[in-house]
Amino acid sequence: MSNVLRLLLLAILLGGASAADQPGAQAAVQAAYDRAALGASLKYVYGMLSHRSSDFELFDREGKKIDLTLERDRFKLLLGPATRVQLSSKILSFQAKPGQATCRVQQILSIEAADPDSKSLVTTHYRSDLQDLWMQEKGRWRLRACSVVDQSLERQPGALQVLK
Repeated sequence: MSNVLRLLLLAILLGGASAADQPGAQAAVQAAYDRAALGASLKYVYGMLSHRSSDFELFDREGKKIDLTLERDRFKLLLGPATRVQLSSKILSFQAKPGQATCRVQQILSIEAADPDSKSLVTTHYRSDLQDLWMQEKGRWRLRACSVVDQSLERQPGALQVLK
């Protein structure tokens, strides 16, 4: 194996591959979404949001900036009584250039909880179509901005079954 090939392999393994390496960048971003899903499944809001940069900004459908403290508090209220939580993030499109990537993402946050009136399980699916901006910081991909393109919710009686 040539030295150049060894260095390239080492750079990829250590996460030092060029941001313009779209498949590598997309895989790293998807891995960050997957870690957020793990945080959601544990009902750990800070883990769910840990892939965000320190200067992260969130915008609603009208382009209005959303208060992040209020967003965290809402997540805590939603996840607190949940018996199960699942978050899935599917990258629909992805463009990368050095140090930056943009992607269109479909996220589904599914929350199973007991209905206070009927005492039976109800699952609510929050679907979001998002436009995300990712930046590479110190070798790691961090979510810098998220714009909500569309959102909907669907409530179903019964236990959690993941929607596709």
